[in-house]
Amino acid sequence: MDQALKLTPEQAAAVAAAKPMTKQPKEATAPAVDAMTGKTTITLQYPTTLPDHRVISALTMRRPKVNDLRAAQRQAQTDADREVTLVAMLTDEKLTPEDIGELDLADYAQVQATFRGFQGL
Repeated sequence: MDQALKLTPEQAAAVAAAKPMTKQPKEATAPAVDAMTGKTTITLQYPTTLPDHRVISALTMRRPKVNDLRAAQRQAQTDADREVTLVAMLTDEKLTPEDIGELDLADYAQVQATFRGFQGL
């Protein structure tokens, strides 16, 4: 026998108003840059434990300079490696490219949005 579930109008309204149970990814946006220091702090959604056992829950990045870009180009061969190298160079936490590689992809998207913001993109 096929039995349909019958809801009261109040129950139907409660079901309609319920939020979905799956978490939707939020689009990465760049945090504001401090006008005095040219730095911005990115709070990580997923704190990361680095190989040296430091736990990173936020990154502070400074605005890049042309010399930073040139140094990253000398140190890395691919565009992706250059970006990771440059990002590591810009962190106050003195991270390495390997440390940046340990970030959750959602957090790295925030880092990329911040980096693009520095470039005016």
